[in-house]
Amino acid sequence: HGFTINHYNNDSTSSTSSSTKLNIQLIPEENTTIDPNELSVSGTKYGDVFAGINELFPDEELSLRNAASRTDGYWKYISQGLEPPPTLTYGEFDFMFFAKLIDQAAHLHSDTSMAMNMNTNMNGANPTGKTFLDVGSGTGRLVFGAAALHPELKLCRGLEILPGIHQTALEKLEQCQSKDGIYPPSLPNPNSNKGLPLAPIHFSCGSFDDPYEYIGDVDIVFAFSTCFTEDMMGTLSDFIVQQC
Repeated sequence: HGFTINHYNNDSTSSTSSSTKLNIQLIPEENTTIDPNELSVSGTKYGDVFAGINELFPDEELSLRNAASRTDGYWKYISQGLEPPPTLTYGEFDFMFFAKLIDQAAHLHSDTSMAMNMNTNMNGANPTGKTFLDVGSGTGRLVFGAAALHPELKLCRGLEILPGIHQTALEKLEQCQSKDGIYPPSLPNPNSNKGLPLAPIHFSCGSFDDPYEYIGDVDIVFAFSTCFTEDMMGTLSDFIVQQC
Protein backbone atom coordinates (compact mmCIF):
# COMPACT_ATOMS: atom_id res chain seq x y z
CA HIS A 1 0.00 0.00 0.00
CA GLY A 2 1.56 3.31 -1.01
CA PHE A 3 1.68 6.21 1.40
CA THR A 4 2.86 9.78 1.64
CA ILE A 5 4.50 11.41 4.65
CA ASN A 6 3.21 14.62 6.17
CA HIS A 7 5.57 16.59 8.41
CA TYR A 8 4.31 18.82 11.19
CA ASN A 9 6.57 21.20 13.10
CA ASN A 10 5.56 22.13 16.64
CA ASP A 11 7.64 25.03 17.92
CA SER A 12 7.71 25.95 21.59
CA THR A 13 9.75 28.85 22.90
CA SER A 14 10.51 29.81 26.50
CA SER A 15 12.73 32.51 27.97
CA THR A 16 15.60 30.04 28.25
CA SER A 17 15.25 27.56 25.40
CA SER A 18 13.70 26.87 22.05
CA SER A 19 12.90 23.41 20.71
CA THR A 20 11.34 21.99 17.56
CA LYS A 21 9.42 18.73 17.55
CA LEU A 22 8.92 16.89 14.26
CA ASN A 23 5.88 14.61 13.95
CA ILE A 24 5.63 12.28 10.97
CA GLN A 25 2.23 11.02 9.86
CA LEU A 26 1.78 8.30 7.24
CA ILE A 27 -1.09 8.95 4.82
CA PRO A 28 -2.17 6.11 2.47
CA GLU A 29 -2.44 6.92 -1.22
CA GLU A 30 -5.76 6.29 -2.96
CA ASN A 31 -6.09 4.04 -6.01
CA THR A 32 -8.04 6.01 -8.61
CA THR A 33 -7.71 3.42 -11.40
CA ILE A 34 -10.45 1.07 -10.13
CA ASP A 35 -14.13 2.05 -10.05
CA PRO A 36 -15.44 1.94 -6.44
CA ASN A 37 -18.89 1.12 -7.85
CA GLU A 38 -17.59 -2.13 -9.31
CA LEU A 39 -19.08 -5.28 -7.78
CA SER A 40 -17.16 -8.28 -6.54
CA VAL A 41 -18.09 -11.67 -8.01
CA SER A 42 -20.21 -12.04 -4.88
CA GLY A 43 -22.15 -8.87 -5.68
CA THR A 44 -20.62 -6.60 -3.03
CA LYS A 45 -19.64 -3.06 -4.03
CA TYR A 46 -15.89 -2.43 -3.72
CA GLY A 47 -16.46 1.11 -2.48
CA ASP A 48 -18.75 0.02 0.37
CA VAL A 49 -16.18 -2.43 1.68
CA PHE A 50 -13.36 0.09 1.21
CA ALA A 51 -15.33 2.66 3.24
CA GLY A 52 -15.93 0.10 5.98
CA ILE A 53 -12.26 -0.90 6.06
CA ASN A 54 -11.27 2.76 6.36
CA GLU A 55 -13.65 3.20 9.29
CA LEU A 56 -12.27 0.13 11.08
CA PHE A 57 -8.68 1.04 10.15
CA PRO A 58 -8.61 4.87 9.93
CA ASP A 59 -5.92 6.38 7.68
CA GLU A 60 -4.80 8.68 10.48
CA GLU A 61 -3.95 5.61 12.60
CA LEU A 62 -1.59 4.07 10.02
CA SER A 63 1.40 5.49 11.89
CA LEU A 64 0.14 3.84 15.09
CA ARG A 65 -0.29 0.48 13.36
CA ASN A 66 3.22 0.76 11.96
CA ALA A 67 4.55 1.61 15.43
CA ALA A 68 2.77 -1.42 16.92
CA SER A 69 4.50 -3.71 14.44
CA ARG A 70 7.89 -2.28 15.38
CA THR A 71 7.40 -3.32 19.02
CA ASP A 72 8.07 -6.95 18.02
CA GLY A 73 9.67 -6.59 14.61
CA TYR A 74 12.14 -3.73 15.16
CA TRP A 75 12.85 -2.51 18.69
CA LYS A 76 13.34 -6.04 20.04
CA TYR A 77 16.31 -6.42 17.70
CA ILE A 78 17.65 -2.89 18.15
CA SER A 79 17.73 -3.36 21.94
CA GLN A 80 20.01 -6.37 21.42
CA GLY A 81 22.28 -4.56 18.98
CA LEU A 82 20.96 -6.62 16.08
CA GLU A 83 19.82 -5.60 12.60
CA PRO A 84 16.01 -5.85 12.36
CA PRO A 85 14.91 -8.38 9.70
CA PRO A 86 13.44 -6.48 6.72
CA THR A 87 11.00 -9.37 6.33
CA LEU A 88 9.14 -8.06 9.40
CA THR A 89 8.46 -4.67 7.81
CA TYR A 90 4.82 -3.58 8.17
CA GLY A 91 2.91 -2.51 5.08
CA GLU A 92 -0.71 -2.10 3.96
CA PHE A 93 -1.66 -3.39 0.52
CA ASP A 94 -3.78 -1.39 -1.92
CA PHE A 95 -7.32 -2.52 -1.07
CA MET A 96 -8.94 -1.86 -4.45
CA PHE A 97 -6.27 -3.86 -6.27
CA PHE A 98 -6.64 -6.59 -3.65
CA ALA A 99 -10.38 -6.74 -4.40
CA LYS A 100 -9.59 -7.34 -8.08
CA LEU A 101 -7.02 -10.00 -7.23
CA ILE A 102 -9.44 -11.94 -5.04
CA ASP A 103 -12.08 -11.83 -7.76
CA GLN A 104 -9.54 -13.18 -10.23
CA ALA A 105 -8.46 -15.90 -7.80
CA ALA A 106 -12.09 -16.90 -7.24
CA HIS A 107 -12.51 -17.17 -10.98
CA LEU A 108 -9.37 -19.22 -11.51
CA HIS A 109 -10.43 -21.57 -8.74
CA SER A 110 -13.79 -22.14 -10.40
CA ASP A 111 -14.49 -24.67 -13.12
CA THR A 112 -14.91 -21.98 -15.75
CA SER A 113 -12.24 -20.86 -18.24
CA MET A 114 -8.82 -20.09 -16.72
CA ALA A 115 -7.96 -17.76 -19.58
CA MET A 116 -10.22 -14.86 -18.56
CA ASN A 117 -8.33 -11.64 -17.81
CA MET A 118 -9.03 -9.21 -14.97
CA ASN A 119 -11.11 -6.87 -17.12
CA THR A 120 -13.54 -9.58 -18.22
CA ASN A 121 -16.94 -10.24 -16.70
CA MET A 122 -16.40 -12.94 -14.05
CA ASN A 123 -19.95 -13.88 -13.19
CA GLY A 124 -19.04 -17.57 -13.57
CA ALA A 125 -16.80 -17.46 -10.51
CA ASN A 126 -18.27 -18.70 -7.26
CA PRO A 127 -16.28 -18.42 -4.01
CA THR A 128 -19.03 -20.06 -1.93
CA GLY A 129 -17.63 -22.57 0.55
CA LYS A 130 -13.99 -21.72 -0.14
CA THR A 131 -11.36 -20.75 2.44
CA PHE A 132 -9.10 -17.69 2.16
CA LEU A 133 -5.75 -17.23 3.92
CA ASP A 134 -3.63 -14.08 4.26
CA VAL A 135 -0.04 -15.06 5.11
CA GLY A 136 1.45 -12.20 7.11
CA SER A 137 -1.97 -10.74 7.87
CA GLY A 138 -0.72 -7.98 10.17
CA THR A 139 -3.61 -6.17 11.81
CA GLY A 140 -6.10 -8.19 9.75
CA ARG A 141 -7.12 -5.45 7.34
CA LEU A 142 -7.27 -7.62 4.19
CA VAL A 143 -8.84 -10.55 6.03
CA PHE A 144 -11.76 -8.27 6.92
CA GLY A 145 -11.75 -7.05 3.31
CA ALA A 146 -12.01 -10.56 1.86
CA ALA A 147 -14.70 -11.52 4.38
CA ALA A 148 -16.82 -8.49 3.45
CA LEU A 149 -16.26 -8.74 -0.31
CA HIS A 150 -17.25 -12.43 -0.23
CA PRO A 151 -19.43 -13.13 2.83
CA GLU A 152 -20.28 -16.60 1.50
CA LEU A 153 -16.69 -17.79 1.94
CA LYS A 154 -16.46 -20.71 4.35
CA LEU A 155 -13.66 -19.05 6.35
CA CYS A 156 -11.23 -16.13 6.12
CA ARG A 157 -7.99 -16.81 7.97
CA GLY A 158 -5.09 -14.57 8.92
CA LEU A 159 -1.65 -15.88 9.90
CA GLU A 160 0.72 -13.38 11.55
CA ILE A 161 4.08 -13.95 13.24
CA LEU A 162 4.22 -10.70 15.29
CA PRO A 163 2.15 -10.96 18.51
CA GLY A 164 1.53 -7.22 18.85
CA ILE A 165 -0.29 -6.66 15.56
CA HIS A 166 -1.93 -10.09 15.83
CA GLN A 167 -3.50 -8.78 19.03
CA THR A 168 -4.66 -5.68 17.15
CA ALA A 169 -6.42 -7.96 14.64
CA LEU A 170 -8.24 -9.73 17.48
CA GLU A 171 -9.30 -6.36 18.91
CA LYS A 172 -10.63 -5.25 15.51
CA LEU A 173 -12.63 -8.47 15.27
CA GLU A 174 -14.10 -7.74 18.69
CA GLN A 175 -15.13 -4.28 17.45
CA CYS A 176 -17.12 -5.95 14.67
CA GLN A 177 -19.15 -8.02 17.10
CA SER A 178 -22.72 -6.92 17.76
CA LYS A 179 -23.14 -5.23 21.12
CA ASP A 180 -25.77 -7.73 22.26
CA GLY A 181 -23.84 -10.72 20.92
CA ILE A 182 -26.93 -12.02 19.16
CA TYR A 183 -26.03 -11.11 15.61
CA PRO A 184 -22.91 -12.26 13.73
CA PRO A 185 -19.98 -9.84 13.27
CA SER A 186 -20.30 -7.21 10.55
CA LEU A 187 -18.06 -4.57 9.01
CA PRO A 188 -18.99 -0.93 9.68
CA ASN A 189 -20.78 0.56 6.69
CA PRO A 190 -20.61 4.39 6.61
CA ASN A 191 -23.00 4.35 3.62
CA SER A 192 -25.78 2.62 5.56
CA ASN A 193 -27.05 2.12 9.09
CA LYS A 194 -26.65 -1.62 8.53
CA GLY A 195 -23.20 -3.23 8.70
CA LEU A 196 -21.75 -5.33 5.88
CA PRO A 197 -22.01 -9.08 6.52
CA LEU A 198 -18.74 -10.92 7.07
CA ALA A 199 -17.66 -14.47 6.34
CA PRO A 200 -16.35 -16.27 9.46
CA ILE A 201 -12.92 -14.94 10.47
CA HIS A 202 -10.10 -16.61 12.37
CA PHE A 203 -6.70 -15.14 13.28
CA SER A 204 -3.72 -17.17 14.46
CA CYS A 205 -0.28 -16.09 15.61
CA GLY A 206 2.45 -18.21 14.05
CA SER A 207 4.67 -18.78 11.05
CA PHE A 208 4.22 -20.63 7.79
CA ASP A 209 7.53 -22.44 8.37
CA ASP A 210 6.05 -24.13 11.44
CA PRO A 211 5.55 -27.80 10.45
CA TYR A 212 2.42 -27.91 12.64
CA GLU A 213 0.74 -24.99 10.83
CA TYR A 214 -2.02 -26.55 8.72
CA ILE A 215 -3.39 -24.95 5.55
CA GLY A 216 -4.63 -28.03 3.72
CA ASP A 217 -8.17 -26.61 3.84
CA VAL A 218 -7.24 -23.35 2.08
CA ASP A 219 -8.35 -22.54 -1.48
CA ILE A 220 -7.03 -18.99 -1.94
CA VAL A 221 -3.71 -17.83 -0.43
CA PHE A 222 -2.56 -14.21 -0.42
CA ALA A 223 0.83 -12.91 0.71
CA PHE A 224 2.04 -9.31 0.56
CA SER A 225 5.60 -10.51 -0.05
CA THR A 226 7.43 -7.33 -1.06
CA CYS A 227 9.96 -7.72 1.78
CA PHE A 228 10.22 -11.52 1.67
CA THR A 229 13.64 -12.93 0.84
CA GLU A 230 14.16 -15.43 -1.96
CA ASP A 231 14.59 -18.19 0.64
CA MET A 232 11.33 -17.20 2.34
CA MET A 233 9.49 -17.28 -0.97
CA GLY A 234 10.84 -20.77 -1.58
CA THR A 235 9.75 -21.91 1.89
CA LEU A 236 6.30 -20.36 1.39
CA SER A 237 5.93 -22.05 -2.00
CA ASP A 238 6.85 -25.42 -0.46
CA PHE A 239 4.43 -24.75 2.40
CA ILE A 240 1.56 -24.19 -0.04
CA VAL A 241 2.43 -26.97 -2.52
CA GLN A 242 2.86 -29.64 0.15
CA GLN A 243 -0.50 -28.99 1.81
CA CYS A 244 -2.85 -27.55 -0.78
